[in-house]
Amino acid sequence: MFGLNKITILDQTAIDEIRNAVVAWYYCEEGAPAIHPKSPMTELMDDGYMDAIITFYKASIGQLEKVIGRHSFKNPLVGLPPYDRHSHGIPPIYFDGDQVREDIEIDITVEHLQLVMSMSACDWAKPERPAFDPKRVFNDHRDAVVGAYVALTNNEERADEYGDFKLSREEKDRYKRLWLETAPALQVILRHAEVEPGIYMDSFFSGFKRIGNYDDYTGCREPYEKVTGKRLSRKEYIEIVNTRAEAEKRRKAEVKGEKKTRSK
Repeated sequence: MFGLNKITILDQTAIDEIRNAVVAWYYCEEGAPAIHPKSPMTELMDDGYMDAIITFYKASIGQLEKVIGRHSFKNPLVGLPPYDRHSHGIPPIYFDGDQVREDIEIDITVEHLQLVMSMSACDWAKPERPAFDPKRVFNDHRDAVVGAYVALTNNEERADEYGDFKLSREEKDRYKRLWLETAPALQVILRHAEVEPGIYMDSFFSGFKRIGNYDDYTGCREPYEKVTGKRLSRKEYIEIVNTRAEAEKRRKAEVKGEKKTRSK
């Protein structure tokens, strides 16, 4: 879901912001879940809101079976302005005919979780409009329904020589419903998934893992601000983490080299 060796800090402030996020719908192109701009986005906006959301999701994967089942909640979009000029601010799944549904009920399944995991962050929308990519929602497929089908079945064999799929009417209806339900499913995940604060790294070579306590970041902030007179952002702290890691690698290499020299 995102690139090589990416480090993201999820301290309690970040987790609290994510818990309070309101999931809207980005109607551009195919359409995809988005974070409503009225959600709290203070420090996270500087460092990539969607990266934090994706990290939050990955950090919660081991506990996500606890969110499977029926959930009921008040529609958090009622009374909010539209997400942007393309949309009404409310995804189709939140409508009941022409009436906005104030009470939402959804049965979260493993399929919903798999689809959320398959979504990519939008890298071309404005920063104040964080969203998943509505152009290629799942697995780089331009057609979201086909993308949902492939993400859940891992079946590319039905594509013709042009890469087009012929799904039945029943299949189209089923996978369209699951695609649209990623919005309320994501809302449930953000509200209820269990996440441990910390510093997380997503690496092509070693996968996704927690590499440190968020206190390492929180504890640095006050002394940094006293010395510099400015706030220590997550980006700046990540640079410090990377610098330390590189220095440690060089130190270990030097020690290893010295040991080899002595052994000769």
